[in-house]
Amino acid sequence: MVGAIGIILGTLFGYILCWIQRSFNIISLPAEIYFISNLPVEMRPLDFILVASAAMILTFLATVYPARRAAQLPPVDAIRYE
Repeated sequence: MVGAIGIILGTLFGYILCWIQRSFNIISLPAEIYFISNLPVEMRPLDFILVASAAMILTFLATVYPARRAAQLPPVDAIRYE
């Protein structure tokens, strides 16, 4: 649940930051070094979906090992160390 909330908030925050950069060009680049003056941003829905999906998969995989270890403990030992 915490991972899902973090993914939703992170995706929303990332979208807002990209929109701000795209609309107001907050991040500027030195014209002497680069051919462009501002950092270009291209927002594609598929990119947001893929990153959020990968984060959700990693969040789920991070829960598997502790759950398997806890499942191997006898119930009395689990209660004793709680």
